[in-house]
Amino acid sequence: MPAAAWGFILKYEHGYVPKNVQVSIKSIERDALVFKPLKTRKRDHIIVGIDPGTTMAVAVLTLDGELRMLHSSRTISIPDVIEMVAEEGRPLIIASDVFPTPNAVEKIRRAFNAVSGSPGDVLTAEDKIEFASPYGYSNSHERDAIAAAVSVYRKNKNKFEQIKKKIPHGMDADEVIAQVVRGRSVDAVISGLTEKETHEPEVETVSGKTGDEVLRLREQIRRYEASLDDMKSYQDELKNELALKDNKIRKLEELVEKQRTKVYQELKKEKIIKLRNKEIVGLQGRIREGKKTISGLSERIHGLKHVRRLEISGRVLPVKIISSFTKDSIIKTKEQVGIKKDDIILLRDASGGGSITAKMLADLGVRAVIICNDMSHAAEAELFNLSVPVIKAKDVNIQSDGAFEFAVIDPEDIKSAIEKWNERARERSQAAKEKWLESLVDEYRSERRRAVKG
Repeated sequence: MPAAAWGFILKYEHGYVPKNVQVSIKSIERDALVFKPLKTRKRDHIIVGIDPGTTMAVAVLTLDGELRMLHSSRTISIPDVIEMVAEEGRPLIIASDVFPTPNAVEKIRRAFNAVSGSPGDVLTAEDKIEFASPYGYSNSHERDAIAAAVSVYRKNKNKFEQIKKKIPHGMDADEVIAQVVRGRSVDAVISGLTEKETHEPEVETVSGKTGDEVLRLREQIRRYEASLDDMKSYQDELKNELALKDNKIRKLEELVEKQRTKVYQELKKEKIIKLRNKEIVGLQGRIREGKKTISGLSERIHGLKHVRRLEISGRVLPVKIISSFTKDSIIKTKEQVGIKKDDIILLRDASGGGSITAKMLADLGVRAVIICNDMSHAAEAELFNLSVPVIKAKDVNIQSDGAFEFAVIDPEDIKSAIEKWNERARERSQAAKEKWLESLVDEYRSERRRAVKG
């Protein structure tokens, strides 16, 4: 293509068309057809958000904030993620939704030599939903990946827009943004890319300018420079205002944290107080029960002392009281009062006993058993066979307290009652022997009659 045609194209891109330009088009013969794609995909810079874990999710945004790719899987590996991201573009920033950056995300970032974009703090669930809702997602992992990428994009959106405004027409905005994000200044990047373009052959496109036009252009440049200075001053003011707001936010956050800590301590203190009050109420109940038990034991001790004094005086004998004729009642009385040899026992209820409980009393070596109601035949027979006198309460004069907890008996009364029981026992034994002898004689006579008949 002639130089004039190149000049036409260059100057048309800059907004004006030179006069007296001729364009010539010639055909080129080739041996075969050459097919060229209508459009080649540009490998532009991208922002990548990753949510690692058992289910890994990847979200890819352009530098304009458009969602290019979203994917989640339980079986995807780190090499698979690297390959997937590489197909979408050149990762400029790789981020996660937590801080510090997880190891898996860091490995992927180092593979592309990308910039880390993880937040300074953990994103809340509300922030994640706000960031991801405009794009849509299938699960919480995809939501977290989108939130990580969108968080980075929103933090840098204004910066990207300012960079684009400074870029001359025709310059690759993504490349300038990428170099600025990596640490270079905007002016240095633009200067470097401009010098690169100036090394290409220049084509003379217009004729010389008049002096008025030069002055007009210089004045226009001066106004642009003055406007740029004003914008820089305004930018400095905004930075100072932002710094003041950040400082105010930091102080408010510290105040909130202090209040939160204070409230937490108060709640913790109230919880401890409630637990202690509950424990105190329980201990007070135990104290009341203990005092009640102590009072009962004191009364019992007082009664036992009184009975002991009477016993020592020889005027009365103590009677140990068993509430019912059962194994448990016998054991309980033995543990609380003590049952020893030659003690006199009073059974309040003698109806429930049998031969086993009767033998228990006999084994303790008691002197006599006083009953208030009828005793079973088996129990009475067992005590009779073991030579333990069974005396009815109505046959002796028993003196007891109002609650019938302690009782005493006149020694003469119990002695007389035991003698009477012994007399009845001898008569009972004699009758038993006579009955046995009669049965023996009757049996002998029966055998003799059978012998005579035979």
